[in-house]
Amino acid sequence: MKLPQITAKQILQTIQLAFIYVIFSIPLITMGAATCAAYYVSLKIINKTPDINIFSLFFKSFTQNFLQGTLMWILTVGIIYLLTLFWQNLAQNDFDSFFKIILAIILSLFGVMLVLYSFPTIARYTNKFTTLLRNSAILSIQFYTYSFSLLIKLFIIYFLAGFLTYFIPPLFFVCFIILPITTVMIISPTTNKIFKELETPPQPEPEEETQYNYEVPQKLFLSLCSEKLLGRSFRNSLTIILVPQTERLLSFSLRSKLALGRLRRCFNR
Repeated sequence: MKLPQITAKQILQTIQLAFIYVIFSIPLITMGAATCAAYYVSLKIINKTPDINIFSLFFKSFTQNFLQGTLMWILTVGIIYLLTLFWQNLAQNDFDSFFKIILAIILSLFGVMLVLYSFPTIARYTNKFTTLLRNSAILSIQFYTYSFSLLIKLFIIYFLAGFLTYFIPPLFFVCFIILPITTVMIISPTTNKIFKELETPPQPEPEEETQYNYEVPQKLFLSLCSEKLLGRSFRNSLTIILVPQTERLLSFSLRSKLALGRLRRCFNR
């Protein structure tokens, strides 16, 4: 596995971003918008965008995504609160129901993954709030290997932070500054990879003569090209999910994949 090359300039930019992120998050209610702005700037840092002004980019994203970022932050607090109540109820009953334990684990994983993808998505794309939630849910499921990898990394980081602050309480203030930006910089490379994969058009396939009539799958998918249905982003994500399913259900031959290639390109227009 090839490790990413980190330059001294990127380290300095990340440190600067960390302090700006903490300052803008102090009112708490602004933490959602600040998180969106942190992801916006971190994606610029990761992609090594030349001559970037950290503060101006942060403030630009902060103001543009303030409403959606704040709504997502309120929803995040609500999800955490409900999951906490659910787990407390299980603990009070000595975890007597196996079904409730499994349900709590599934809801917790889905809730966390939804939150992990929502803020980077707000920073990257313009969508309605309902479309944002739907797209984030699609991403968390479609790229489940990335999702579980992120969960494992974050679990290790927060476990170590909790362990250190328990035995060395003064480290709490250090973790208070470091953990937020560490979370952002762990998630950003993965979401950046996913976004590039979704935004990269598929490679053209060699044309071959075929007798297959692909009018039927076109009728199934052409309606999905509408921006009213999917918003301006993530039309590719549904293509990734739906095209293979249709290919399997209609028992396409190897040559009929040319038709699917044309359909995929339809979503990139």
